[in-house]
Amino acid sequence: MVEAARDAILVMDHKGSIMYCNSAAIRLFGYNSDEIIGVNIRVLLLKGGDLIQREPKISESVAVKKDGSKFPAEVVISGYELDNRRYFMATVRGNLYQQREEDIYDGESYSYRQAKIEVETLLKQKELLIRQQDQIFEMYAYSAHTLKNYISTIITFFELLKKRKNKPEKLNELLEEDYIESLDFELQSMYDLLVSVLKSTSVNNVEEGDLDVNEYIKKNLLPLRMGKKSSCLKVENNFPSDKRYYVRGIAVNLNTILRNIFNNARDEILMYYGPWDDGFYAEGNINVIDTEESHIIIEGYVDDNNVLIKISNRGRLIPEEKKEFIFEKGVTFKATGTGYGLTDCRKIVREMGGKIWAEDFADKGSTFCIQLPLVNVIEGGSTDD
Repeated sequence: MVEAARDAILVMDHKGSIMYCNSAAIRLFGYNSDEIIGVNIRVLLLKGGDLIQREPKISESVAVKKDGSKFPAEVVISGYELDNRRYFMATVRGNLYQQREEDIYDGESYSYRQAKIEVETLLKQKELLIRQQDQIFEMYAYSAHTLKNYISTIITFFELLKKRKNKPEKLNELLEEDYIESLDFELQSMYDLLVSVLKSTSVNNVEEGDLDVNEYIKKNLLPLRMGKKSSCLKVENNFPSDKRYYVRGIAVNLNTILRNIFNNARDEILMYYGPWDDGFYAEGNINVIDTEESHIIIEGYVDDNNVLIKISNRGRLIPEEKKEFIFEKGVTFKATGTGYGLTDCRKIVREMGGKIWAEDFADKGSTFCIQLPLVNVIEGGSTDD
């Protein structure tokens, strides 16, 4: 049986996201089953994505445990199709230094056991289909949350238009600012999200590309200060602009990560500097937010072939005992929150082979750190600066 196998067994979707692991994999990598499901194979195996492309060869790789320690591993990856979808099964052996004679035990050769394990894995297809249906349900829930953010920005824009329709000078000011560019970006992002959802439930899945991190940060900052209350926000973008840093992923997913973190930072500032008339976002004490220091700060660092995006806000500190729970589904500290945003961020970041966590920002506020693998760095800043 797969659970009784001595080698670690991992089943992945076409992108390398882990859908199933056996007990040996849990022991080998040091994660529990909930932590390892959804993680990209690149987190556990260096160049894991390349190994998938080379299946079904036996390869030597370097495996990474939860604690960061590394060890040599022998990896066998095979692929199979189910309902026109591509899946992969990886068998990982953690000791390369055993003699080949030791590959025969219990009267079975290593290759024979691999074939038997693959057959047994196919018997788990029903279980995988059920898990896949659950993932599709979650995808629709997360997409609805992201779509709500886009629609909120568009509604705010049209509210501003209605208020200024009889004031030509005010209307011209609105058209001269970044609102039109922001509206165009929101509509395009909505379209991309809907296309992504439709493609993810069909054979023609959404393709990944190289994404310019700086450009996506700037575009997602545009809608942040739209609206009367948000107009007083002071945003400081210190992400390095002398070079262009690229990560591998789907555009709508990177938008989702940045938009959720930016919106949470804005909401936290508006709540922290309240209360407003209705205790949340009412008109009223807007001048109290007009401080000298920046409310939201974006920074970026490059280290060990990763780019680290740090988004800080000068709101409340997150209690230490709650930091480990804020990325769980349904957990929210906002009166109107759904608890899907940060969970979606963590899911996407893991699929991209990265990490996300929260830290204290000095003695006031919080910092959300997003670490993603770099695929390219180009000298020179943005082409539209």
